[in-house]
Amino acid sequence: MFRRQLPNLVSILRFVLTPPAVWALIANDDNLALWLCLFAGSTDFLDGFLARRLGVVSRAGAILDPLADKFMLDALYLAAWLWRGVGAGAIVVARDLLIVGGSLLIHAKTGRRDFPPTASGKLSTVIQIGWLVAYLAHSPGLQWMTWILIAVTLISGLDYARAGWRMLREPPRPFESSGV
Repeated sequence: MFRRQLPNLVSILRFVLTPPAVWALIANDDNLALWLCLFAGSTDFLDGFLARRLGVVSRAGAILDPLADKFMLDALYLAAWLWRGVGAGAIVVARDLLIVGGSLLIHAKTGRRDFPPTASGKLSTVIQIGWLVAYLAHSPGLQWMTWILIAVTLISGLDYARAGWRMLREPPRPFESSGV
């Protein structure tokens, strides 16, 4: 039983680590925020690896993992934007709000519940985690990394918009029972 839930527990750990990381960022404790981001960011890779390695890919995990990513990254980028004036944070948060809003619209119009990640979306997540680490570590290459972050975030946003448009043009699906 524990083995089947291990990847989901790792995803939940990302939820647990996010508030202290945000607090550290707001409190200007970049060293603590850096270590919390490194640890939380590594759980993003670990949960998927464990699910595949243990052969326990689940519907709950398919929901928890991207939700944990959005929660962690958007909370940290929102804090960086609002408390530190990091404009790139606004772009990351805006893209994710559009993705979530688009998903809700697609679900309402078509009944669709599955929204697979795109390759550019996965790359964007890696870049966003990497940028946060570089920002908190005061990396000398942060300026060019910021341009990469913005470009990849915008490209993935456009990619999701294109995928969403395709989904909206598909015939509606009957609403599935949630079993609740």
